[in-house]
Amino acid sequence: MSNIKNELTYENFEQSIEFILEQHTKKLYTCLPAIIESYDSATKRCSVLPAIKRLFTDGSSRSLPIITDIPVIFPSGGGYTVIMPLKKGDTVLLTFSQRGITNFKKQFQESLPTDSLMDMHDAVAIAGFGSISITPSTSDGCAMQTEDGENSVFIEKDQVKVKKGSNELKINDSEMQATIAGATLKLNSSALTSSVPVMAPSFSGLSGGVANMTSGINMAGQDISDAGDITAGGVNLTTHIHTGDSGGNTGAPKN
Repeated sequence: MSNIKNELTYENFEQSIEFILEQHTKKLYTCLPAIIESYDSATKRCSVLPAIKRLFTDGSSRSLPIITDIPVIFPSGGGYTVIMPLKKGDTVLLTFSQRGITNFKKQFQESLPTDSLMDMHDAVAIAGFGSISITPSTSDGCAMQTEDGENSVFIEKDQVKVKKGSNELKINDSEMQATIAGATLKLNSSALTSSVPVMAPSFSGLSGGVANMTSGINMAGQDISDAGDITAGGVNLTTHIHTGDSGGNTGAPKN
């Protein structure tokens, strides 16, 4: 009588072979979800806990060991990339290489394989798998955003939009419009329109906060207030005098 508990008995040779093949297949890793334990932003590698436990024939289960030194795949190419600051608890999708990639991970160039085959330690991680807390964007275009949707960049067919809370910047082929704290600023080829006063701060090389206007300012129906001294054509509008009707000069302007 066997001393092995939960001994499995098969009635024929075919069932025995199927069991052996099944147990062997369980040792080959192809794809698994995993939970990040740590992430190194400098090397873009992580340590993860596979999220699917190992199940034994007696019904018991056990966590798989933590896998270390796993390269994280971010969308990249042509000199551009998108990087996310992964943290402990984030979920990723592990894919396991058909051949050992230990040598390849050293320089990411053509290299000889190691002896491993679909081994647990020949994994790469794809970020973003299993994220359920993402607030879907309302854009029809490509979106890059925080999970709560408060901050985002949208690339749509007819415009690009940057959003920070309730503040927003939109750019299309004909104009740019910014909305900040309820105020709007719109710029196109013919005008700059603002719902609040436009201030002219001091710039390097320009004294007194001078604003250079090449095509004039349209103030139709508007007043200029709190302007301080205004000089036009070399004439100071606050202190200027001119020849009076009866000879002599006029006095300085009065309110």
